[in-house]
Amino acid sequence: MRDRIKQVIIFREDLLPQPTGKIAAQIAHCAMLFILRKIVPYKINEADYPGYDLLTAVEFSEEEKYWLTTSFTKVVLRCNNLAHLVELGEKALAAGLEVHSLCDTGFVAGERVITCLAISPAFSSKVDNITGGLKLL
Repeated sequence: MRDRIKQVIIFREDLLPQPTGKIAAQIAHCAMLFILRKIVPYKINEADYPGYDLLTAVEFSEEEKYWLTTSFTKVVLRCNNLAHLVELGEKALAAGLEVHSLCDTGFVAGERVITCLAISPAFSSKVDNITGGLKLL
């Protein structure tokens, strides 16, 4: 089996049911955090810098560069609850993976709630050790 590069997003099952659009928005926001946290310091007006290449200006790992320019594979999984999400995030960090969690204001009764986390693009062999037992959302 080929060791593919993918991004994994994990959503909390205990927050279901929610409108499909709300879930999709949460997952999309979370998936983008990996890129946004890297490029926000590099806000550039393209008119002032023609030919500027953001991929070479921002520090991306080789795995991330490959993922951004080829497959862009994402897998969305579900975990039990916040404690399970935190545990998975800690395991990913301990394995040297980059993790971003999304806290939504007003998701449940106007409270700030951590809804999901994204593990930045990495080889399946690294990510599957942590997320292999989870089910698709």
